[in-house]
Amino acid sequence: MRIFDTGILSIPTPASALRPARLFVIEDSDAVRAMWRSVVDSISGLFLVGEFNCAAAAIAAIRRVPPDVLLLDIHFNESEGMDVLRVVATEYPMTKIVLVSNCADQTHRRYAAEFPRAEVIVVSNCTDPTHRDFCTKAGAYTFCDKGRERVATRCLRCMQEALAEQLDHTPTLYRQVSTWRRAVNGYHH
Repeated sequence: MRIFDTGILSIPTPASALRPARLFVIEDSDAVRAMWRSVVDSISGLFLVGEFNCAAAAIAAIRRVPPDVLLLDIHFNESEGMDVLRVVATEYPMTKIVLVSNCADQTHRRYAAEFPRAEVIVVSNCTDPTHRDFCTKAGAYTFCDKGRERVATRCLRCMQEALAEQLDHTPTLYRQVSTWRRAVNGYHH
């Protein structure tokens, strides 16, 4: 046996780090799902695998192929978002959870406290200063008029920025996010 190279061996990169991060979007609004689709398309290293507007279908799909990242409307179809959150948080601890909400009331504060691993992005037209303070502390600063199903370009850019911030420590996205973030010239708080 001959040894040709005695240099330090590098640790092989796991196969999961070489592929784009798999994303599921769980949201009851068609318009908001379409908006997230366009946001995700602009982030290199992130691949939309599934969209759901029903908790049962989402949970079944998650159990078949667990996503790397989950964008979850916490308040869809009454409490179904919380059902999905509980399943993912307990059964799939490696899945990155990003909660998306139209409100930042006391209930949502409880969700954030109960599941500290979950990040929060708030998409809201609420004007209550207390809600805005909570949103800012949670790293969420995106506001739009969801009630009319319209999203301004400026708001969309803010959402891209917020999502990039939440995913910043995801290994497969780390290099891409900083490059991509420089290209976003949206409004920021």
